[in-house]
Amino acid sequence: MGAMSAEYRNSGVVVATDGSLKSDGAMGAAFVALGDRLPSCSAAVFGRPMSIRPEMTAILMAVEACPTHEDLTILTDSLSSIRLLQNLQRVDFRPWLHSHPVRSIAE
Repeated sequence: MGAMSAEYRNSGVVVATDGSLKSDGAMGAAFVALGDRLPSCSAAVFGRPMSIRPEMTAILMAVEACPTHEDLTILTDSLSSIRLLQNLQRVDFRPWLHSHPVRSIAE
């Protein structure tokens, strides 16, 4: 995706998110908004170390920071987060997702 991609021309808020899990178990999450629509934000993430936790936290931080009257486009490199969010919106909601450890982050 290049700088002229449709995601970059969106009239709403466009953010890029990322999360990290270090080998010592430390986790962090951040997002950066295109332009000056939202201030950048980063945070330490606590809980059981797992790579999806900081990724989902970064997405949640962006959603919470975006004004409700704005459209929000989230750019993420986390396929696991995308799949989890897609599964949570399915009509045939999978029962095992109800007990997934990061479910509370996605709600």
